[in-house]
Amino acid sequence: MQHSSPRLCLCLPLEIQEKLKSDAKFHLSYSFVNYPDFDDYRFKVLTQKLSPDITFVCPLMELGDSERRQIAEDRLKFKPENKRTALHYATATADVALAYECIRLGASIDCPDAEGETPLFIACQYLLHYSVFAGHMAAGNMTVPPGETIETAAGFHQNSFHNCFYIASLLVMQHADVNFKSKGGITPILFACKVNHWELMELLLKHGADIHIYDDHDLSLLFDTPAGKARFAQLVQEYDAHRPRPARLCPCWSGIPLVDCHASGTMPYPPHFRCLCSKRKEYQFCCRKRGIPMVEIWSDEFQVIGASVGMVLTIPHIDNPALTPTLQRFNEYLTTHLGSAESGQPAVPPTAFIRHIRIMADKLIAQNSLDPAFLHAATALTFIALPFERAVSKQDGKRRAQAWNNEVDIYIASAVDERADRAIEEQAKIDDYGGALYIKCSAENCSAKNLRGALLQCGKCKAVLYCSKPCQISDWTDHKKWCKIAMQSPAGQFVKVCLVHANHAERSE
Repeated sequence: MQHSSPRLCLCLPLEIQEKLKSDAKFHLSYSFVNYPDFDDYRFKVLTQKLSPDITFVCPLMELGDSERRQIAEDRLKFKPENKRTALHYATATADVALAYECIRLGASIDCPDAEGETPLFIACQYLLHYSVFAGHMAAGNMTVPPGETIETAAGFHQNSFHNCFYIASLLVMQHADVNFKSKGGITPILFACKVNHWELMELLLKHGADIHIYDDHDLSLLFDTPAGKARFAQLVQEYDAHRPRPARLCPCWSGIPLVDCHASGTMPYPPHFRCLCSKRKEYQFCCRKRGIPMVEIWSDEFQVIGASVGMVLTIPHIDNPALTPTLQRFNEYLTTHLGSAESGQPAVPPTAFIRHIRIMADKLIAQNSLDPAFLHAATALTFIALPFERAVSKQDGKRRAQAWNNEVDIYIASAVDERADRAIEEQAKIDDYGGALYIKCSAENCSAKNLRGALLQCGKCKAVLYCSKPCQISDWTDHKKWCKIAMQSPAGQFVKVCLVHANHAERSE
């Protein structure tokens, strides 16, 4: 039975999802990642409202067959007093998709349960359990559950054995403690030796497993044949415990070492992941369409990939020879004051956004400057005052306007500008939507200010506003030459390719 839902967004690379879907051994359709309960857990962990290591109680779900239900009831030990996490559950149930997601969401690799047992220890322990079950099944010493055949029951145990090894491998490559010792004095490599799993033995030794941790136990005695003992001795000799451990792979499952992936700097938030806003849609169909960038970065302190609303600046390549050096300086100005440029597909900005970019570029071209108060605020904050349109929430727009106008007030208080306070405010302050707080009619002989409501804008350049039709008509004689130049200016061409969108690193829901 398939339990997936169109609303569920797995936090895994698409290629990993395809791998899980295409290989029947992984039992993806029965994975707990498909259940609404885990979807709630996923969203709360992504939005940092829940720890990924919260105590996980065994869910009441359809496990597919009575044998699995018996395993869940008798062996999983997922009661509150057991203090096991979702990652423990993944290892105990051989749920590969769940293990992948838990690690991606930041679950602690070596988080101990009430008995002090880690997920890697449990994965190796269940590797032995499933090996014993399969042996008893093959020998006819186990009763087959009603409605099943020996072949289907044996197949289930073989797949579970495979999945336990797969999960153990994931944990080892995430630098789980390969020398963890249980209260009974057992380490993971002991289980690998008991089931003669050479691939797991080699992986554990490669990552620093110490066979000398057993003072009174020679692991070579676990091999029945001289050939087995010799092979084990050769592996031990090949992987000297003093050699450096292989680099940890990034838990984003890119297959790249962590140091070269998320630990190297900010990464784009995957488009198919759950959006961090309250709508619970995929990011690509939610806030990304509204131009809100989300980013990820590795935290050494918490050992997790953290996601947040960030600031992304896209500066495309400019190859138009008509673009002047001043536009290049404008490009540098944006980079300096809005953050580091990142490559990516530029989104189509709203009309008002383009209009303000053009106005700013033209002003820089004509005067090689910005209004000093505006420049002060842009330098002090991590965003620039442009019409927000629908790119941010109303609450966030109000917060930004307040922060911006506070910086303008700080500039006025510094007394470095000889202009009247009101004159500076009219030039630099913004409203809750990112536009000018004080609007003046563009007609030369009109003194109307502080306008609100319906305004007329030039239908061609979209760069000037009028309080009435008569003002627009009266100003046309002076404006038409500038309008034509504005449409054909390098700034106008520059705007078509320089799509810049800056957002504050925090966003209110």
